[in-house]
Amino acid sequence: MIFVSTCGMMYMKEKFEQNIMGGDHVKRVYLTINQEKTAQRISSLIREHGYTARDIQQMMGFGSPQAIYKWTSGRSLPSLDNLLVLSRILHTDMESILVIDEDAPFAA
Repeated sequence: MIFVSTCGMMYMKEKFEQNIMGGDHVKRVYLTINQEKTAQRISSLIREHGYTARDIQQMMGFGSPQAIYKWTSGRSLPSLDNLLVLSRILHTDMESILVIDEDAPFAA
């Protein structure tokens, strides 16, 4: 599987082998991160671990908690590297933090 991110949308290309004639067929599936629900999940995980935005700020080495407030309000999402660090702080994997909308097949 290949994951590609463009313009805030993530999609996954799944490569399937055709049984007939041994050819390849590519099916595109678009996955969208639900920013509002992801914000709620981040807030919930931070609370469950007994942390505050300032605690996360200090652990991540930020000068202010503004980024964390943006993540928990749904105004922005953490960058990939910040998401990785946040997942380690919260003792979970990155996919457990993100809320993905239902898979929507790409119509060619």
